[in-house]
Amino acid sequence: MRDRCYFSSKLPVMFSLLLLFGIGLADAKEDDRSNLVSVENGGQLVESVGSLPDWPDEDWNGAIDGVWETWAETVTMFNSPQEGDDHPWAIFAFKDEAAQVIDAVSFFMITKAAIDEGSQTRSGKDFQILVSTSGTNETDFGLALEDTVDFDINTPFEDEEWVNFTFDAVRAKYVKLVFLSNYGDGTYTSLGELAVYGSLAVRPLGKASTTWGEIKSSR
Repeated sequence: MRDRCYFSSKLPVMFSLLLLFGIGLADAKEDDRSNLVSVENGGQLVESVGSLPDWPDEDWNGAIDGVWETWAETVTMFNSPQEGDDHPWAIFAFKDEAAQVIDAVSFFMITKAAIDEGSQTRSGKDFQILVSTSGTNETDFGLALEDTVDFDINTPFEDEEWVNFTFDAVRAKYVKLVFLSNYGDGTYTSLGELAVYGSLAVRPLGKASTTWGEIKSSR
């Protein structure tokens, strides 16, 4: 579900749960939520398909490096990967490959490089977010979100915002991003940056400790 405010739909439920369980709310500010897959925060690329051998600087690592100004800092992939898969995809892990409870992703799609070269139609459109708590085999993953990055591909670079999505909180050790389509380019799909955010957490009073994902899954 696309959402430009991560927390508004969950806060009433959260406050009810806080009264019920006697636990305190952590600072619920979007700015406080760190991108768990960014290299800066220990995130890492685990596996991928669709990268271009001729342009190694535009591989999937560009999705989590924290920059998206030039082609070398973004991702360009084949719509039909040479590895034989139907769509390009990448699997990311959090710091130390530890499990996290997540409920939001964001994309920065329209890059200055793409606009300068008139390549906005490469921008990823329909996508899936899959998660695994065990391994990285195809059968290990379950679908957390399937949606569309819906925006005006002709929006000037200076005005383009991150496109944000939320979903039901889920525990994950690995996050897999699959792009199913783009905005019309017949060969390549591109991405500026990917962000994955942890679920809104609650801070205990006393010794109790829990998270929104754990409360939800226990009901």
